[in-house]
Amino acid sequence: MLQSLLRRFGDTELSHTPKGNFGDSGALITADYHDPVMAQLLTWPKTLETLAALGFTDPRLHSFYVTTKPPKTGPLAWHSDLFYRYEQPEPAELFLIYYLQDTAPENGCLRVVPGSHLWSHDKRHEQPENADIRNDEVDVAVKAGDLFIGDRRILHATHTNASDIWRTGLTIAYAPDFAKLPEPIQALIVKNQCLPPKGWWSDKELTATIDERLQKILPVYKGAASPISFE
Repeated sequence: MLQSLLRRFGDTELSHTPKGNFGDSGALITADYHDPVMAQLLTWPKTLETLAALGFTDPRLHSFYVTTKPPKTGPLAWHSDLFYRYEQPEPAELFLIYYLQDTAPENGCLRVVPGSHLWSHDKRHEQPENADIRNDEVDVAVKAGDLFIGDRRILHATHTNASDIWRTGLTIAYAPDFAKLPEPIQALIVKNQCLPPKGWWSDKELTATIDERLQKILPVYKGAASPISFE
């Protein structure tokens, strides 16, 4: 799988990405669920087995992106990925990252603030928008092909990629217990731009274009609630 991902999302491939996708801290590139390599990763049995071992037996997909830091790219500022208000102790969403290279502070590894996923929504989003070193942060250095799993609420950032190599990861967001989420959150998740159009489950022609393995983990919401708004 790692070699397949390296061929599909290697430096040469990513270097042809439109420059508008790149900022000072790297790039966030939307992937395509029709891509057979991406579909295989999204439904990778080891990933789903790992989530099941954590008690999440029916996860549903929310989004997936290529996150890459070219050589000499600056740090990503501190932030939380969960922008809507959710104060329960269990996670509304998880983010999973497969890194394609070994990561370390020298090439822009992830940094997190342990326990910050249980801070209040307001506290997480009142943090200064910078990448300054914090006394409560921890580096998350991993090996290529390893899987990182985190609550999407956790405060995180990256170091500068001071190396001469690209540092690339595939970031996937799952709702680990989608059926128990409030309906406005379910309505928000099914409308994500990474997913098939809302209502795909009622369109036989559209359903036929979606990998059968992928259909099993796609969110379905047939209610009438309005999507929750970002706060």
